[in-house]
Amino acid sequence: MEYQPIGRKICCCEAKLWTKIIGWIQTVEFFLATLSFFHFVVVGSFTGMSPESGLEIILGFLVIVLILMMLIMGAAMGVCLLIGAYGGNTDYLTNWINYACFSLSLYIILPAGDYFFNYISSYQNTFSVIPYVVGAGCQAFFIWVVSIHRSELEICKHDMGEAYEI
Repeated sequence: MEYQPIGRKICCCEAKLWTKIIGWIQTVEFFLATLSFFHFVVVGSFTGMSPESGLEIILGFLVIVLILMMLIMGAAMGVCLLIGAYGGNTDYLTNWINYACFSLSLYIILPAGDYFFNYISSYQNTFSVIPYVVGAGCQAFFIWVVSIHRSELEICKHDMGEAYEI
């Protein structure tokens, strides 16, 4: 007899389905962002730019590498979430939650840095923070949903002594 836990409904769907949707959204989003970034770097928003010194070239290269690493990591963590969601593996879900918490902290740190170091006017800074607030809200919702799904899987493992098949 296969035991299926009763999934908690969030809005219109169970946490299990939400987790899969979140995984697909993140995977596709970061994959497309990586392709766009490659297009940006290769095709040439850098045409006409002439760095003044070798330090600017090195810093520019480091920024490009850092952004690329973050994009690839985001896509990889989306795949990690999908593996955890489809396979019922709580370790993958836990890894994704840890990554998402780090990502959420960036939504808080980046606008604070922008506000304190690039203060132009309070009016302009108010509107530049809106995407970060929306992103932080979405990320917090995603973390909450995946945490619920992980808890459901852990309860099921505890009750049955093993992971259930999805």
